[in-house]
Amino acid sequence: MVEGSASIGKKNALFVATQPYPPEVRQCRKAAEATGKWLAEDTSRRDRLVLVTKVHEPMSDDVNDRGLSARHIQLACDASLRRLGVDHIDLYQMHHIDRLAPIEEIW
Repeated sequence: MVEGSASIGKKNALFVATQPYPPEVRQCRKAAEATGKWLAEDTSRRDRLVLVTKVHEPMSDDVNDRGLSARHIQLACDASLRRLGVDHIDLYQMHHIDRLAPIEEIW
């Protein structure tokens, strides 16, 4: 888990990123699950941080489990929510540009 902080207006925010670097599928899943467990230990933590994750990298050998197609974005977001044990993610980022995905699916 990577943490950082920033000032937003008059409040400080704790940013929590769950993906290790370099990304490796098992490590990514374990990091997100560990973050979810940490959040579950004290439910008030969720309200005091900005939860950040990203999408692009393949998480399996499935051809639909990579890039920035609308299908992969939806499936990856649902999987992240499940691993983290939360009902929302505050910032969902594109990890890379995907020139193969139709622009209307990304923007």
